[in-house]
Amino acid sequence: MNERWFNTVAFIEEITNSVKKKKYNCDLFNLIEQFVDILEPDYETLECLSFKEVIDFYCTLRYLKSIVVGTDVQDRMFPKLGKLIDKCYQCAGLEASEKDNKKFINDIPSNGSTTSSKESRSTTNDDATVSAMLSVSGYSMMSSVAGNQCIAESNELLNQSGPGISKEVENAIVKKIEETKPQPTESEDGTGRRVILLRNAERMDRIFPEWVDMAFNEQGKYRPYDLNQPLQIPFRSGDFLDYRFDSPITELGNIMSMMVGRTLKLSKQQPYKIFVSPSLRCIQTAHCLLKCLTNKNLKMCIEPALFEWLSWYETLPNWLSEKDLLSAQYKIDVTYKPILSISEIRQHRNETSVECYQRCINAFKTIMSTQSENGNILFIVHSLTMDAITRYLNKADETNIPQNEINSMGGNYPYCSILFYEELNDKSWRLSPTVLPSITFMKFNNSVNSNFLNRK
Repeated sequence: MNERWFNTVAFIEEITNSVKKKKYNCDLFNLIEQFVDILEPDYETLECLSFKEVIDFYCTLRYLKSIVVGTDVQDRMFPKLGKLIDKCYQCAGLEASEKDNKKFINDIPSNGSTTSSKESRSTTNDDATVSAMLSVSGYSMMSSVAGNQCIAESNELLNQSGPGISKEVENAIVKKIEETKPQPTESEDGTGRRVILLRNAERMDRIFPEWVDMAFNEQGKYRPYDLNQPLQIPFRSGDFLDYRFDSPITELGNIMSMMVGRTLKLSKQQPYKIFVSPSLRCIQTAHCLLKCLTNKNLKMCIEPALFEWLSWYETLPNWLSEKDLLSAQYKIDVTYKPILSISEIRQHRNETSVECYQRCINAFKTIMSTQSENGNILFIVHSLTMDAITRYLNKADETNIPQNEINSMGGNYPYCSILFYEELNDKSWRLSPTVLPSITFMKFNNSVNSNFLNRK
């Protein structure tokens, strides 16, 4: 058994490396035939592999099978490949489906692509965008669902040209991963109440400081000049120059917000209540996130008391009116009565940083006093607001924040940074750092600076 197992691992490595190097020659096909002959009749050594190893090898075989379609080795290879694919399917704990294998091959167009013309058409419809976000034809869910438990690294084969695995197969894989992945559970010393703090997504005025001057003409007509700028922005009843102090989020910000919504859904940590700052960038972050949640009736509660330090602004922002927000199809809870109204928050124009922290903390405490239901409460706010609330939750000093720390908030709480706290029976709060995965892109990562978060 040990010798057969070592032979199995060696064969898998050699086959995988050959496929990665695109060496589709007789040596590879002979290798597969030898491998099948060694495994038959029981294929029991495949069952000794890890779930990740089986899934990786399964994807390799499916990709290879698509490569040989229409070639002179198709008739020779399909029976062997079919046996291996079905066995990997079974070993992964999925329901084997020869019908799916046939459908996969039949769906391959002559150009070698599995994407239909209907799927490839661009659309500006929100539903289509979300559908792409949640389906395998858009962003692959495999890595984000698996986290570090099952699939810790990207499968290079899924990034190669040619057809990938079918939607039915990946859905089955995702389902299996969800079943095997440890889910965060309510701890024995917890009350069941949990708080999620999320910073707004990437904002236009930080990426494009002169965007208002360059993207609007004299009549106030908006025209983007960069692909990271939204195609459309909400109509403002006031002056379009109000966007200078109340910026929307970028296209990448839209995507990141939906990614957060998706991971909340897949990790079973969806909120039952959402509170947001009146800033457009927070509202749009919530809007994109809401698209990916299961509860389509969930609406955001706009709370002006959660806005950041007003002393940062030479001119106070004129936020979008409730009428404008509803016209833009944002899901606003119009029944919510804010702690501080728009006119009241403007009276804090000359507040100190300590007063700002106290305002945010008092707003948080007041909101939580009205939410006795178990479950997740999501706050979509600014970096400084997040710091104020975490200082309170961590029982740290919120009355002596140095100016250099205030000025570095954005770097320590990156765009779409997210924190997860659970309430304990003694009414204290505990940070749960590993509940949700991070977002990494090139040199960007949305993880909060833990040293800054835990400073005294």
